[in-house]
Amino acid sequence: MADPVMVYPLVSQWHFLVTQDSVSGVRVYLDGSAGLNVTQVELPKIGEQWDDDYQYVTCKSVDTSYLNDNDNCPKKYICAYDGVPFTQTAISGNENDLPKTVSIGGENRAFEPKSGTWKWESDGEPISNQNLNLRTVVANISISRVVKDFDGYMQTVFKLAGRINSEKFLGFPVGTVLFVGANMSEFKNRMGSKRWMADLNFQAKSCNGRIETGVANADGWTYSVREITGTKPKTDSWINGWDRPYIPANPSGTPPTIKTYLFLYSSFTELFEGNQLGDDENLYQPIPSK
Repeated sequence: MADPVMVYPLVSQWHFLVTQDSVSGVRVYLDGSAGLNVTQVELPKIGEQWDDDYQYVTCKSVDTSYLNDNDNCPKKYICAYDGVPFTQTAISGNENDLPKTVSIGGENRAFEPKSGTWKWESDGEPISNQNLNLRTVVANISISRVVKDFDGYMQTVFKLAGRINSEKFLGFPVGTVLFVGANMSEFKNRMGSKRWMADLNFQAKSCNGRIETGVANADGWTYSVREITGTKPKTDSWINGWDRPYIPANPSGTPPTIKTYLFLYSSFTELFEGNQLGDDENLYQPIPSK
């Protein structure tokens, strides 16, 4: 491995450029053989960062020539730096303002009907020992935001994962949106600080077709296929083979319990308002003095 090249930093031709899309700079050095009465430094290596504030701006090339185009003069080194900063988005605390990806599909729920409950249209023959399918519509929604406090945010994700919306969310009524969880990927922001891109995954579900009414708990995740053995229940909860199973409340129990459905309810507000990045992010970057 070659020894470091010792040089003198020059002010001539030094410049630093910050634009919306990129950051670049040039540093110029004179060979240590010039014998100047100033402190020498090591010539930057390819890949070396500009400084601690601009860790992603690295040395990409070193152009070597002779001062005054004279080989009796010391060598001059022109070091060019550049880098593309991470375009940080998703700072907003409102789910409606954040980037989203959506895919809409469906899933089948298979069940075996009880004897005599379902019949074939062609001949009225009872259906038995054969599964039937009910299809639901499911929208997969991913919302992206940037997170600063990884540990704190993970606690929030674990607390809310697997719960359904207790209030209207993205236009969907109560009980129809499930928070599945989050995908987290680490990156360095423009200042070189560690951040995480969180892709929050939700599923909106409609099984009985009443989601369009906008009525809370008229559709969604608390419904399950009900195999009727006798007369259909005379209640608004049962519709087209779907009903809401629950555990009755026991106020006198130890501890007392309330009426419980298949999923717990929560507000998703904390997923978007917590762990904000603050005013020190990357709106106004420091301009280096040398």
